[in-house]
Amino acid sequence: MKFFVILPCAGQGKRFGQKKQFVKLFGKEIFLYPLEEILKIGIVDKIILTFPKENLEKAKQIICNFFKDISKFEIIPGGKERQESVFLALRYIKENFKCDIVSIHDCVRPLVKKEDFVRSYESLITKNVDGVILGVPPKDTIKVKDNHLVKETLDRNKLILTQTPQTFYFEIIYQGHLWARKNNIFVTDDASILEQLGKKIYILKGDYKNIKVTTAEDLIIAKELFKCYFPQRIK
Repeated sequence: MKFFVILPCAGQGKRFGQKKQFVKLFGKEIFLYPLEEILKIGIVDKIILTFPKENLEKAKQIICNFFKDISKFEIIPGGKERQESVFLALRYIKENFKCDIVSIHDCVRPLVKKEDFVRSYESLITKNVDGVILGVPPKDTIKVKDNHLVKETLDRNKLILTQTPQTFYFEIIYQGHLWARKNNIFVTDDASILEQLGKKIYILKGDYKNIKVTTAEDLIIAKELFKCYFPQRIK
């Protein structure tokens, strides 16, 4: 089976104050960390990266300077929002390659491990489902608000905090994104599209260390996690 990975890196970093994909961790751009892990997976055929159009050449230069072999990379312009970037990557694959399974991973989750992709890929094949996501139980109590008042408290036993990678059969997620665009459906993760179409999504146990760097505080936490758990990856 042809296995591709999409790494959307076209975000504008509105909450962070700058483009997060180019923020440096221990001297190298944050998106290079998941990219290194993905390259360790022998079954990956292609990696599609989306960047802001104005930063395409910058991204290509960074990648060419860091990796000796860039034959698996396809670097293309992304959209204004993550969902659009993922769709553009899916469409690019559809128009240029044959792909059976695709994983989609947030480029600002630098602590992801190659095993996360492998487990996700294998579970998709063996569990008779349409997609696989990673998730961890929430540690805090989660409440629904109405303006400044509490409306209800949700049962934590029924909740997970969703992570990436998320892995799907290519044609199913591609058709799902086409449907979402046609119907003006906007989501914050790809599995949400398939949920609305009644598809089966399997949940794998994630890892609390696989954080998404969204704020300056997250960057500090990521640095400490690297030093404590993955010092070999920052040398």
